[in-house]
Amino acid sequence: MDKKIIKTNKSNSLSEYYDFLYLNHIATEDEIQLVTGIYGWNVETLNDILYYKTGYRDKEQYEECEPCIED
Repeated sequence: MDKKIIKTNKSNSLSEYYDFLYLNHIATEDEIQLVTGIYGWNVETLNDILYYKTGYRDKEQYEECEPCIED
């Protein structure tokens, strides 16, 4: 296994999760940066932000429960 590829995929996944939180108006950039600065840049921390702000445990649960909003 190439560790660099795994790290890049994880980083891309975390960046996508960050964008998800921000673009869906779940958390501001400042909130995300503050919490990840304290607790670390990992999926558990991003899940904690999602849970605190919405009550959903993870991105998948949020996507299953929230209706799609179309402009």
